[in-house]
Amino acid sequence: MQLSPLGQAALALAQAGLHVFPCNPDNRPGDDKWPKKPACEHGLKDATVDPAQITAWWTGSPNCNIAVRTGDRHWTLDTDVKDGGLESFARMVEKFGPLPETIEVATPSGGSHHWFANGLIEIRNSAKKLAPGMDVRGHGGYVLVPPSTVCGVPYEWRVTEPLAKAPQWLTQAAAAAGNVMDLNGADRQRRQGEDWIKIARDPVPEGQRNHTLASLAGKLFRHMPGDCALMVAELCHSWNLTRCSPPLPHDEVERTLNSIAAAEMRRRGL
Repeated sequence: MQLSPLGQAALALAQAGLHVFPCNPDNRPGDDKWPKKPACEHGLKDATVDPAQITAWWTGSPNCNIAVRTGDRHWTLDTDVKDGGLESFARMVEKFGPLPETIEVATPSGGSHHWFANGLIEIRNSAKKLAPGMDVRGHGGYVLVPPSTVCGVPYEWRVTEPLAKAPQWLTQAAAAAGNVMDLNGADRQRRQGEDWIKIARDPVPEGQRNHTLASLAGKLFRHMPGDCALMVAELCHSWNLTRCSPPLPHDEVERTLNSIAAAEMRRRGL
């Protein structure tokens, strides 16, 4: 029995290395939430590249939408028409310049998903923290992909390649925004502790210094009181001199610290 177009698309995505799972079929007119909800027992935890499992899912429910788990190879900038997302995107482009060409999906609401390759900084989910109407789908999240539909309107590929890295300013802002997610899980705490040890202990070669500095600064600003900015700066400068090879210029460290500090202030509503 031949798989449905949705099932065939799910298999193709899995063959490309993307972990997929089914979401509910678009069979409730006017309900834009139902087709985005997982249709498998454990949701994104069930995401797989196993063709046998994918075939079983879409043989049993051929009209299920397709979800791709984010955080494995990429994260997604989700711009929504609601809550001023298009205006936020326009202001962002005006201030920082256009985003690099990367995989892009047109969403049923009239918004967009820009996909970016993972870097050294773990990008986590955040909602409306980056800017009004702009969400980040990273570790612990997922996005629907074509040819899924919501209220009869399909997701559509605008750009199918390449999968580009986000510019540094966007990576830093997304990482800072994602720090608001719940960190109570034991696995998350373990991974966070490993991240701290790796950053503090390991030498950082040229090409990885800025990303690692941004990660360190984000962690410090997130977990230290707001009046400790000078201490965070001193720690980061000392780390740069002892761990980066060669050390970043002083002014470049300061620019990164200012960017991360500003993002953290916005997160705290200050």
